[in-house]
Amino acid sequence: MQAVQDTLSPAEAGAAAPVATPFKTCNMCHTVWEDRESFVSDPTLALNGYQAFFDNPDEGLILFTHRVEGCLSTLALKARAFRPLYKGPHEDFLNAGAESCSGHCSDHRNLEGCQARCSMRWVRDVLQLLRAHRTY
Repeated sequence: MQAVQDTLSPAEAGAAAPVATPFKTCNMCHTVWEDRESFVSDPTLALNGYQAFFDNPDEGLILFTHRVEGCLSTLALKARAFRPLYKGPHEDFLNAGAESCSGHCSDHRNLEGCQARCSMRWVRDVLQLLRAHRTY
């Protein structure tokens, strides 16, 4: 009997089928973005900042405002959610604070790109991709 149970699907065995987790849900108005592409292409989202986490760039927060009447919530997503958009080289060292550093990552409102060889560079490049999808 055990061998038969091992071959049953979760639904056949009485278990609930796994539910796909949406990419992001707005905590204020409950809008759901099912995937990264729908989020990136949504014209109601305004890119407005990046809070760097210098010890681990993947943990930095990319900030958006959901510009819908009655909402205007700020959405913070970890940079790693957008890492698949980056196709460039990966640097292993942090250049922040060095003479060749432009300091962009130290100002959360600064969304400009950066040409420095640095572990933070990929995030700056992703910010440029995200900016290109926005119309203000």
